[in-house]
Amino acid sequence: MALPANRVAGPEASHRNAGAIAVEADGVVIDGALLATLLGVPTPDLQALMREGRITSTCEEGVAEHHGQLRLTFFHGNRRACISIDRSGRILTQSIIDFGSQSSLASSRRNAKASVSE
Repeated sequence: MALPANRVAGPEASHRNAGAIAVEADGVVIDGALLATLLGVPTPDLQALMREGRITSTCEEGVAEHHGQLRLTFFHGNRRACISIDRSGRILTQSIIDFGSQSSLASSRRNAKASVSE
């Protein structure tokens, strides 16, 4: 079950992991400086990029052994940042993947399509 869209806290929020993420009744709030660092963008540009749809996100609730956890995934350009948290907002794990240049992605997609037989 997905929670409502993630929100970004303004510059007054702390950049430290402790308190950088809050789980609220209507969604999750993440410190803008933390998210900007993970996505490799300047903090002042973060909210504009989100409004423009150039940064998108998902929030998923854990099941079975991950019950009580949330996975926040943020996308910007060729970069993906995943953060797993518990219900108190404590960061359990985080990862960043940079998929490289667009041309590399486009090339790999072309090669993948070429290998499909009909």
